[in-house]
Amino acid sequence: MAGRRRHHLVLRTKSNVLLTCEHAKGVIPRKYKRLGLTREQLHNSEGDWYDKGAFDLVKAISRNLNTSYLYTDISRLVIDHNRILGSKTLKNDKHHSPLLKTKLLTEKNGVEKSFPIPGNLKNFKKKEKIRYNKYVVPYQRTGEKAVKRLHQDHKLVYMLAIHTLHPLYYGEKRDVYIDVMDHEYRLAKKAGHLMVKTLKKYTNLKVLLNKPWGHDEIGGGGWKYVYRKKNIVHLGVDVNAKNLRTKKDIEKTAYRISRALNAVRKKI
Repeated sequence: MAGRRRHHLVLRTKSNVLLTCEHAKGVIPRKYKRLGLTREQLHNSEGDWYDKGAFDLVKAISRNLNTSYLYTDISRLVIDHNRILGSKTLKNDKHHSPLLKTKLLTEKNGVEKSFPIPGNLKNFKKKEKIRYNKYVVPYQRTGEKAVKRLHQDHKLVYMLAIHTLHPLYYGEKRDVYIDVMDHEYRLAKKAGHLMVKTLKKYTNLKVLLNKPWGHDEIGGGGWKYVYRKKNIVHLGVDVNAKNLRTKKDIEKTAYRISRALNAVRKKI
């Protein structure tokens, strides 16, 4: 359908929290012809295709706290909604850093393989810019409007970007449960430390700050020009996908993040 919106906002103005999920689903519009990839390659690439479990986690946290949330259908392989055009990121495909990826990492039975993404190789710069303007810019504008609306009723707005991390990535086995990512703007550092401290009260699993990565590796992330404004507290939260495999896992993690976020809201 021409002009179909590929992102969606659920707005609940009684709460001062906006959850975002930039890698919620794995939709690749038909016109891109799966980017030249096979179905098997996609299904063996949970780490690159989309963040499995992240959207269910967002909905669970939102139910707990009655928050707003924003998400996109589009796969990060088409374009990454958590990046800004022209931002400085790692100059390779690790840590999902590029705005437009050229390599796909698959994993099956503990064996990783890397494949080129044919549909992203030719006319790379042109495709990157066109897809960014088509998908990412409208998504970010919707987020900005949502924050503006929440500010009408709340002095401070909290933005929490929810993603997942893959337990095996380029040979690195990750035993971290939750990675909380802060940055240098406003109250984020204080909020990040408090979030980690509170989460550790509810689990013996490993909770870290900016590890295995932080916002610096991805050029500040997609919300950089929003969260650097006044009266916004923004954090990224990456949860290990192996801890989101069942509904019980998701509900348990949602409860912990909800309690930690409430602790932040009470003190900041």
